[in-house]
Amino acid sequence: DGALYVADQDGYIERVTVSSGVVTGVTQLPVNFGSGPYDLAIGPDGTVWFADYYMNLGAVPSGSGFSAANMQNWSLATIVGGNNADFMIGSPGGVWLTTFTNGGPNPSNAIYRITNSGTAAAPAPVVSTVNPFGAASAQINAIGLGVNNNLWASNSCPYPFTIAKILYGAPQTG
Repeated sequence: DGALYVADQDGYIERVTVSSGVVTGVTQLPVNFGSGPYDLAIGPDGTVWFADYYMNLGAVPSGSGFSAANMQNWSLATIVGGNNADFMIGSPGGVWLTTFTNGGPNPSNAIYRITNSGTAAAPAPVVSTVNPFGAASAQINAIGLGVNNNLWASNSCPYPFTIAKILYGAPQTG
């Protein structure tokens, strides 16, 4: 829709409209989580997805109007083992969320793919796990979208540092 969306850790998702390089409006949506939103990404259908540090996930579906009445919320804590949200990015294949933990009973750092369920009977998002590093202890530091809509992730632990390519885009050639 041409707007800029911001995750404000003071407890808001903000929609900023700009015209000719000048901010023309800011709409704040209060987020009813235990903490302010930590990450935000735009899904392939324009849905605004956001997560807080404690693995609460929210969405404002595209076309529904940017309002609190249209905001949806879920807890991902049981799905991701109580880990904390770290990075989020949108791609044509969905929204991707990385998590981290500093130990505890369920030390697992992974990448999660979040997609819309697509049915009114099951409005919760579909969450699937990807661990490109093969080790539950891998500390994922970043995730980015590259050519052909493939995702790249890096980790810093265990040593040596590595970069992984998640093949999720156009078929590879060459």
